[in-house]
Amino acid sequence: MSGGHYDYQYSRINTLADEIESEFIDYKQTVIKNDGYDIFENATVDQRIDAFIKINKLIFDLKECAHRAKVLEWFMSGDITLKHFLNEK
Repeated sequence: MSGGHYDYQYSRINTLADEIESEFIDYKQTVIKNDGYDIFENATVDQRIDAFIKINKLIFDLKECAHRAKVLEWFMSGDITLKHFLNEK
C-alpha cells in the first residue's frame, strides 16, 4: 500500500494540463506568442473564442483524466477499496 503502481504517470498528464493552462489563462488575451509569432494572427474574434473554448475543454478533460488515472493507481496499489474506486467520480 504505497501507491506508484503506474509510477505516478497521472502527474505527467496533470503537468501537461497545467502547462497548457498557463499559456491560455487569459481569455481576453489578444496575442499568444509561440516562437515569436502570434498563433492567432489571422484569426477572427469568433475563431479566437472558439479556440479558447476548445483549449479549455481539453484542459478540463486532461485534469479529469489525470484524476481518474490517480484513483486507479491508488486502487491498484491497494490504497483504496474497490467500493471507493467504483464510487469515485
